[in-house]
Amino acid sequence: KSRAVARALAGADAQAVPAGVAALLAALAEGSLATPQCERHAFQAKVVGLLEEALAAQEAHLERSAGEAKAKVDGVAGDRAARQLAVATAQEELAALEAAVAQRHEELLAAKASQTAAAEALDAVRCARQEAEKPFLLLEKERAEVEQAVATLETLKLMSTESKPAKQSFRTMAEVARRSGVDATLLDG
Repeated sequence: KSRAVARALAGADAQAVPAGVAALLAALAEGSLATPQCERHAFQAKVVGLLEEALAAQEAHLERSAGEAKAKVDGVAGDRAARQLAVATAQEELAALEAAVAQRHEELLAAKASQTAAAEALDAVRCARQEAEKPFLLLEKERAEVEQAVATLETLKLMSTESKPAKQSFRTMAEVARRSGVDATLLDG
């Protein structure tokens, strides 16, 4: 019996009986329990009392552990139902999120198509504007030439001589005037 008590103390849970105390009591158990009760010394009697306390603490700890394990086992069915409910809820949320992602993807594709169409329309407007501005640019160029011709005419008026630069200036002015649609009879003389 004393060896069984020593083994029980050696295997005691550290929460019930600290490991150092369990080892000390296991070493003292065999010598104290092997001596008949009436022949035991006072110290041996105290050791037996300590052994009883240690074994009672171990027994109480084991009973608590068994009760906790039983409660846990009894609650497994409830836990399982709660977990299954959580899984079902999570799957519903996942399906809703996937649907939202698909909808946002469709919206993104539509926005990209709209942006592409708007960019193409903008390019078409820019091209049309450039085409519409071409006549105005030509008119602006002609206006600049006419202004130059008018300036040349003013110079010619000031130069009342028949010099070679005056004749050249007059020819330039006449050419610009013809291109601008001035009647040729106005240029004679």
